[in-house]
Amino acid sequence: MHSIIPCTLNDSEEPSFPLKKTLEEIRNELGFTETDIVFVYSGSSADWQSLKLVDDFILFQMKINSSIKFLLLANSQIEELKSYKEFPNRVTQKWVKASEVSDYLVASDYGILIREDSVTNEVASPTKFAEYLNAGLKVLISENIGDFSTFTKDNACGNVIKELEGDYSFTKITYSEKLNNFNLAQKNFSKSVYEESYKTIVNLLK
Repeated sequence: MHSIIPCTLNDSEEPSFPLKKTLEEIRNELGFTETDIVFVYSGSSADWQSLKLVDDFILFQMKINSSIKFLLLANSQIEELKSYKEFPNRVTQKWVKASEVSDYLVASDYGILIREDSVTNEVASPTKFAEYLNAGLKVLISENIGDFSTFTKDNACGNVIKELEGDYSFTKITYSEKLNNFNLAQKNFSKSVYEESYKTIVNLLK
C-alpha cells in the first residue's frame, strides 16, 4: 500500500487572500503600475533551477510586449541577465526573508517555473508551484514537470511553455482570477487536504 502526496503549502502560508487594495499598495511600493504585467521568479540561482532558460524566455517576452516587467526574488547577479542588460528599467531584484516572499508574490501576475527537460524534472514535485498558485499567480511551467504541467492545463491556472520564443499573448491577471488560483491551491495543496494520507504513511512506518 502506498500514498502519493504532492508538494504542499507550509503551515505558515496564509489561509486567506489579501484585499485588492492591499495588492495595489504592494505593487505601487515595488514601482509597478496598474497596467504592468509582472512576471516573478522566486528561488535559488542554482544551475538545476534553469535560470538561464528563464532569462531567455523573459527577454523574448519583453521584446514583444512592452507591458511586461520582471521581478527577480533570488540572490543572483542581476547584471548577468540578458533581460536586465537590454531592459534595465523593467527588471527589479529583491532578496528578502522567506517570511516576506509571499508579500512580493501576490503583487505579481505570473510565477515562472521553467526548467530544462530532464529525468529529474519529470519526477519533480516543486513546492514553488503551490506557492505561486497560493499567491494567486498563474504559473508558467515547462512541459513534463511532474504532474503539474498537466494540472496547469487541466485547471487553466497558467500556461505550459513549449517554446521560449512563443507569443502567448499575456495579459494582466484580474483580482477574480487571483482569487480562483488561491482557492485552487487551498483545495489541492494545503496540508489539511492530505491529513489522512499523512496518517496512513505514519501508521505504515510504525
